[in-house]
Amino acid sequence: MRTILSNELEDGLKYCTEFAQNKPSKLPRLRTPVTFPVTVEFKKQQAKIYRPAKGFPFYRVAFTVDGKRKMATFGTYGEAKAAAEKKLRELHKGNKAAAFTASQSRDALVAFERLEWFYRKTGRRLSLLGAVSELVEVLIKLDGRSMDEAATGFLRSVVSVKRKDIKEAI
Repeated sequence: MRTILSNELEDGLKYCTEFAQNKPSKLPRLRTPVTFPVTVEFKKQQAKIYRPAKGFPFYRVAFTVDGKRKMATFGTYGEAKAAAEKKLRELHKGNKAAAFTASQSRDALVAFERLEWFYRKTGRRLSLLGAVSELVEVLIKLDGRSMDEAATGFLRSVVSVKRKDIKEAI
């Protein structure tokens, strides 16, 4: 076995660390520039990533759900590409929730909370579809009048019979 002295390594150390000491701007660029719009594909699904515009400094991801074009915005290209790939995987699995905007998702969650409250109060369980269908049918019958107006008018015209003892009635 041979002993290596530190003065023998000095030339090797200078050579090994020289590349690591260079600033990134001096290193050759390995990636090719991205040309926009970029098409991201997963199986049969496609999304396009658009570069920031002069008046809009965000990357945009466009995809279609049930024949409708949806758009999402992101601050960096990496975020946009990751989100596009995630959306395409969800759409491929048949997840239609990707079509919802953030406000639509919040509305749906609040609607489910209200239906749960209704069930606790009345004992009557309704699905979201059932509640919306019934509401739409009633609004069509009301022909522009509000439900509050209809309920108030109905309660004024309906006789409510209260049970009384015979002695009290006489």
